[in-house]
Amino acid sequence: MKAIYSYLTLAVICTAVLAGCGGSKQVAQAPQANASNEQEISVPFSDPEKYSSNTEYFRAVANAISPDMSVAKSEAANIARTEIAGYIETFVKASNKRYIGQYSKNVTPDLEGKFNEESLNMVKQSLSAAVIKEFKYFQQQDTKNYRCYVFMEMPQEAIGKSLAKQMENRLSQETKDRIDFNEHQYRQTMQAEWEEFNKDRN
Repeated sequence: MKAIYSYLTLAVICTAVLAGCGGSKQVAQAPQANASNEQEISVPFSDPEKYSSNTEYFRAVANAISPDMSVAKSEAANIARTEIAGYIETFVKASNKRYIGQYSKNVTPDLEGKFNEESLNMVKQSLSAAVIKEFKYFQQQDTKNYRCYVFMEMPQEAIGKSLAKQMENRLSQETKDRIDFNEHQYRQTMQAEWEEFNKDRN
């Protein structure tokens, strides 16, 4: 009887030990999103429907920081204008390449480069049509510097309507003769490239 009692006692002790060792374990929980600890960031002029380039306008948004409000705005405007100039340069070079491929013969890379250079010099004067449509200021609390966001816009027709005429009047005669330049044909070429240009950006 004592042996049976001892076995029962030992079984109870083992059961208790095993229960203590192999009891339920806590599973690590993934951190839950805490809405009160997160804040939505609103970037000025970020609506693509309103502030992206389209078939009518070249558009750019830029920002700059300065201790002076007017300097911040001026620097942001310069950045945006440079971005618009980049769009235009890409478009004009593509138009020139298309024109040479369709109407010119035996055009060397040097001549194509000269054609692009003369064309882009004319385009630079058209950048005055790029204007600031909206702007916003923010002040940094730690440095007290100002950040200015600008939204700049330029009508595409400022390039489309004037460039072919300017090229007819101002391209060097040597360049016009060697590429067989024709104002009407160049307008048609620009229109075809315009459609492709806008299709690629949309």
